[in-house]
Amino acid sequence: MELQDFLSHMDSGAPIEGGSEQHRFMHNAAQEAFRVTAKIITWNLRVMDVAARYGGDEFVILLPHASAELATAATSLGVHVTVETLAVDAPALGADLVVSTLPGPGANALAAHPWTAGQTVLDVVYDPWPTMLAAAARAAGATVLSGAQMLLYQAAAQVELMTGHAAPIEAMQAALRRRLDA
Repeated sequence: MELQDFLSHMDSGAPIEGGSEQHRFMHNAAQEAFRVTAKIITWNLRVMDVAARYGGDEFVILLPHASAELATAATSLGVHVTVETLAVDAPALGADLVVSTLPGPGANALAAHPWTAGQTVLDVVYDPWPTMLAAAARAAGATVLSGAQMLLYQAAAQVELMTGHAAPIEAMQAALRRRLDA
């Protein structure tokens, strides 16, 4: 299964078809664990941090300006931490999925990274689009996603929470496109 298909399947919440009952149970448990882990990571990121799933059950979080004390504290909790400088050659940028939450031009230096066609890059910056990071990753053949879709669905969830009614996603998407194209 391709990464994009896997992520879509995991996001859909749909149970796996076929296989043994134990296989379906384990898949659903893993799906929930990934969802919860991703939420915990996302809720605790600073705006300059970068998170990525490194493979299997490993996640990488790049924390610019993190101290050695952070690594010591995490290690005492049983979490393996490596403190590195965020640079174009950072090993974490080779992950299948890289999520950049760096603001504005903060990720411009990452455009020089040797992106590959097997990677997916979500750059949460959506204006201006494409960012230098997004353009470089796309030019290398990577799948690139804009933060505009994240913004749209966050807004839709807020509308639903505040009104109790389904959000008019098509109208909201059209308004977002008009704004970004202006």
